[in-house]
Amino acid sequence: MHALGERPAAIDAFRKAVEIAPQFAPALNALATVLVEEGRLAEALDAVERAAAVAPADAGTQHNRGVILEKSGRNEAALEAYERALDADSGFAPSRLNRGAVLMTLGRFEAAVENNRRLVALQPHSADAWFNLAESLLGLGKSEEGLAACDRAISLDPRHAKARIDRGLALSDLGRFVEAQAEFDAAETISPGATKAYLNAIAPADPALERKFDPRLVFLYRGHERLTQCDWSMRDLYIQRLTELARDAADEDPRHIDLPLAYHALTVPVPQDVPFRIARIIGNRYATAVAEIDVHFAYRQSGDRIRIGYLSADFWEHLNAYLSYPLFQMHDRDGFEVFAYSIGPDDDSEIRKRIERSADRFVDLTTVSDLEAARRINDDGIDVLVDFGGYTQNCRPGIPALRPAPVQLAHIGFPGTMGAPWIDYRLTDRIATPPAQEQFWQESLVFLPHSFFLYDGEQEMPDEPVTRAEYGLPEDAFVFCCHNNGYKLAPEIFSVWMALLQELPDAVLWLVARDARIEPNLRAEARSRGVDAARIFFAGRDTRRRYFSRYRLADLFLDTPHFTAATTACDALWMGLPLLTVKGESFTSRMAASIVCALGMSDLVVDGLEDYRSIALRLATDRAALHEIRQRLAQARLEAPMFRTRDYVRHYERALEVMAARRREGKPPAQLHVLEDGTVRAD
Repeated sequence: MHALGERPAAIDAFRKAVEIAPQFAPALNALATVLVEEGRLAEALDAVERAAAVAPADAGTQHNRGVILEKSGRNEAALEAYERALDADSGFAPSRLNRGAVLMTLGRFEAAVENNRRLVALQPHSADAWFNLAESLLGLGKSEEGLAACDRAISLDPRHAKARIDRGLALSDLGRFVEAQAEFDAAETISPGATKAYLNAIAPADPALERKFDPRLVFLYRGHERLTQCDWSMRDLYIQRLTELARDAADEDPRHIDLPLAYHALTVPVPQDVPFRIARIIGNRYATAVAEIDVHFAYRQSGDRIRIGYLSADFWEHLNAYLSYPLFQMHDRDGFEVFAYSIGPDDDSEIRKRIERSADRFVDLTTVSDLEAARRINDDGIDVLVDFGGYTQNCRPGIPALRPAPVQLAHIGFPGTMGAPWIDYRLTDRIATPPAQEQFWQESLVFLPHSFFLYDGEQEMPDEPVTRAEYGLPEDAFVFCCHNNGYKLAPEIFSVWMALLQELPDAVLWLVARDARIEPNLRAEARSRGVDAARIFFAGRDTRRRYFSRYRLADLFLDTPHFTAATTACDALWMGLPLLTVKGESFTSRMAASIVCALGMSDLVVDGLEDYRSIALRLATDRAALHEIRQRLAQARLEAPMFRTRDYVRHYERALEVMAARRREGKPPAQLHVLEDGTVRAD
């Protein structure tokens, strides 16, 4: 029945076999196999667990158990099952192969390399075995050895498309771009599906750009991935190559600039013209595509209320949904009619439901084309369209590029210029954007009187009980914490943190590890700086309430200089945790400074790493000084402008009114300054 493809009948037959002989492991294994093919993983796992109870030392049974656990997303348990299979039969190649794949999924590349070396010893004539070794070597950053392993795989199977892709990756890492391109072209000829799947896996597609392998982009995507894992081995070369590509693109081929690079360029300390150039190339590309469509919208001339539309892919359990929610809740409905346009997933979360209820009209545009979405927005008579996504995940710049509204504004999601002729304004403030930085924005800037950053100062403060013991933190230690994403960390600031731990034997550092490679990489970095790696602790993902509550367990938040905390800064400060930040030159390096200054805590904003280290050391050794700062922060949380969200919304609305009025009067966008009293000055 199974061989004939009649799986339901096969399941019935195997179940009857098990009824006749409950201890017959082959029947239980066969039943599990067919159940997996039917997608019934829970039943399959039950069957194979029964088989394992009957034959715990059978390698095939433990292997099947590992396969089902892996398909269920239980990688640690799957790894244990494959190891049991190998304990029973060290030469059982299928489990050796799968064990290596799971180790790579878990980010344990050193163990994966060791495993896969044993695999090729078992199967020296298997192209797949050599390919797996190449994968793990490339994951470990050993490009030369990875290239050699690819060569062995391809010599055994010249049509092994994935091995050719990996060979192209190794060559890209080594800067041998011409050879890499030839390898990618060969892989695409052999298996277009495999190359497309890999491209989509390494970076979201740019809808305005035909996707193909470009070795320089591959190097940059892989370089960014390493930085998210706190692997800094190729960081300097990554910064150099990104700078070169941005500056050469206008002279060569702007198609080499893919959309994800716009955000990636903001995460590393490149010259400020680099992200500006990248954004402008992307923005102009969309403008050119729209010009070819040749669609022009008419706009409504007037109305009782300003119709404002918010375009976002993040109206779901996403931090941007929480950031934007106060606008829907607090807009003055006498002056504004509020539309929400969703281009992202519907996860049926509570925050999505709150936004749906708070908007005057909520429209799901996920399944319609950019042109249809723009027509719907235009038909709704939107006066000001606000793009919450910019160049971030799931964005659709093709919609605002069609100019469905007469005034278009960028806000919240993307912390840099969009370099787009179809975005008129961008919100900021004088701390986040001093005069010297205005040249790196294409939009007309709108300066709010305090911070540019919108945060819900009326949300409920979580009060979930948490303890240091639950997170493995020492009860009596001074806990420095930084819960920023891994790509914000850099060797320079990590060295400062390690110097602090060396000077403070009773202090520890508490970080987050959203990628499996972060923890081993940072522990190795600590050891290389002479610090016991056991003094670094890592938090994982938590519920939203526990995430907020755990800030009560730390003593001082140490910010990252180039790409500072923003939402995370507000979360920590909202929960009463002081935050020390460095004010740099770029917008991303001044976001936390804007927030902290709007709380009246400017003494926690410094200009350089030496002052940063000095203040951190003082606060860790002078508990009275730290207590005084905590007291001031508690008061500022109630009184300072940063968390007075309704005042923020009123100032923002005054800017919207001036934008709409200028358009009605036939005036072009201008730089706007919103003053404390609500008046607006236009430059």
